[in-house]
Order: sequence, then structure tokens, then C-alpha cells
Amino acid sequence: MDMLSAVLDDYAESSSIRACCYMIILTWRPTPAWWHMKAIDTWKEPNRQIASLSFKSTIIKYTTDRRLKWLDLIIPIMKPAPASGASMSHIQHYYYKILTTGL
Repeated sequence: MDMLSAVLDDYAESSSIRACCYMIILTWRPTPAWWHMKAIDTWKEPNRQIASLSFKSTIIKYTTDRRLKWLDLIIPIMKPAPASGASMSHIQHYYYKILTTGL
């Protein structure tokens, strides 16, 4: 996970590669501390697509699993998502599918 996090945090890397790393990390059920760190990172994220993916995936997680009460503390510290392009919609749809069907 450390290697993927390093790529995700590398702003010089392409947004597609960073988004893929983000999605893989999400499938490994990251800790609340990881979610908190990513929530703070939304304020310094220069890439609108990654910022949008981060915000929207957190909201999807929040709305699909209300047992995770710690997400109540994460959402308010996130920067609201900028409008994202269609290029990330397929990734967001895939993540929603993983969360709702368990694939």
C-alpha cells in the first residue's frame, strides 16, 4: 500500500495512473487515518479529477455504509469536489459497483 500511496501522492504522475492507485487502495479497506489524511489532501490537490474522485468516493462510502460513524468526522474537513470531466466517471462507476455489490 505504501508504494501505491507514493504514486498517488506524486502530483507529477498522470491523473489516470493516480486514479487507478486510489481505486486499488480503496479495495484494500484503508484505515480511518488514511481517509483523514486524504480528506486533508483535498485542499492541496492540484488535479481537479483526482480531487473530485477523492471527494465523490468518500461520499459514496459514506452513503453506502452508515455504520462507519468516523466518516461523520471526515466529510466536513474535505474540500468540496470541483466539477469533474467524463474521463473519471467510469472509475467512479466502477468504485460504486465495488461498494454496492462487493465485487
